[in-house]
Amino acid sequence: MNAIILDNKKGGTSSASKNFGGIRYNINKMDTGKGELMALRNFGALGSDTVVEPAAVKQYLSAVAKLNPNKEKKQFHAVISCKGKEYDKNQLTDVAHDWMDKMGYANNPYIVVFHNDTENNHVHIVSVRVDINTGKSIPDAFENVRAVKNIDQSMKEKYGIDRKAEKLDFSDYRVTTLPQFKLLYEITGHTAMEVNGKLKIMKEDRLNSSFDLNGLAYNIGKNKEDDKRKNQLKAILSKYLPDFEGALHPVHQKLSGDRKGNVVGYKSDFTEFMRERFGLQFVFHHKENQPPYGYTIVDHKAKAVFKGSGVMKLTELTRSPDHKVKLTYLEKKLLDLNGYNSESLSHMKILAKKFKVPLYRIPVSDRKISDVEKAYYKDLLALFLRDHHISALKDINMEAVREDGKWYVLDNGSKTILDADEILAPDEIQSLDHEHGLSTQNPLPNIDVLNPFSGIAAIAGTITPDREDKPKRRKKKKI
Repeated sequence: MNAIILDNKKGGTSSASKNFGGIRYNINKMDTGKGELMALRNFGALGSDTVVEPAAVKQYLSAVAKLNPNKEKKQFHAVISCKGKEYDKNQLTDVAHDWMDKMGYANNPYIVVFHNDTENNHVHIVSVRVDINTGKSIPDAFENVRAVKNIDQSMKEKYGIDRKAEKLDFSDYRVTTLPQFKLLYEITGHTAMEVNGKLKIMKEDRLNSSFDLNGLAYNIGKNKEDDKRKNQLKAILSKYLPDFEGALHPVHQKLSGDRKGNVVGYKSDFTEFMRERFGLQFVFHHKENQPPYGYTIVDHKAKAVFKGSGVMKLTELTRSPDHKVKLTYLEKKLLDLNGYNSESLSHMKILAKKFKVPLYRIPVSDRKISDVEKAYYKDLLALFLRDHHISALKDINMEAVREDGKWYVLDNGSKTILDADEILAPDEIQSLDHEHGLSTQNPLPNIDVLNPFSGIAAIAGTITPDREDKPKRRKKKKI
């Protein structure tokens, strides 16, 4: 892993450093599906890992910065990265916490955001350079030197890796042919050359390592493809392919002046997602600028190499029906919550928590629930709750949630939020309060949206017709 400070002590103070531009930058990454919030530490009552409003985070950091008015460079913005997918987002975040402790920011508010828009996994960290407890500037002498030293120390403590002793070695990967073994080095910028019975791995005219060809061939000959893992890969590709664009796009060699050189590879939205999510690297084989004729899968997670056609045919992997549209995580969530009547801040908070999206991204709806609709729900629920306990709402795709000291009922089928006190009897509200007091640490589960009117339709199917002129009030279950 590597660590670098983006706004270190050298040079003048930028506007971004003064105004915490790193917060807006990282929130924008999250909004476009290129970033994921991993941690929000030491923000007091503001702390939440699912609901983030840039203005509130920025305001909190600014308030801490005001403890030291003389501090010009207020923002601390750093990046921790690794080679390719060597470490996942959770490992990077875990190291980030340890590294921030070593850098002197353990007690300060900071945000960690994982970025998935480059070939190398990395996280951004934004904090404030003023100690929240003392109001003093956090020492920044030799900051980038300490950044590297501390990341090396974290890696040694957590993973037993001595950075100075690191060496690129793929000998522990399962390969079934010599070309596959060579490919592992070639995709990392090395050249594999057979010279006098040796396979020499070169980079920038320097010898990196050397293997005896006879011994290498013998070891490779003993390997067989892992059929169990191959079947797992088939299942993974089949599951996610329908949701992504599979058409291949050429990757050109970059020349000066933004000119494009020869085609050096191919990729698609789908293969990039597979790489980011599962550590699967797709290497497409082609001649000059011609379309690919085959491909190989490098499974970095399982440390194995597979012939692509043995997992999925190239034509199937790159097939992209017209209806396929790649949506970001946030776009998919926004589509799910579209249509709810978010008439108040409480409604917006409920939806933000339910769908796990930033509060400020919840659209304000102009949809209003009429008195007729409220009366309809009130009558239906009165009939349903005559024979069922309030906890049975989940069986009809509805749920009761508490926000800002009030109870609300969500009909997820018709995407409707209603004030509980307008549609439930007082004793049902009391029942909710009682249950809430018993399980404050266990929020009600989220229910996935089913068909458009499942909540109302399900009620109709569970109501028992009246058998008497004056139906008896159901007995409350003892809690």
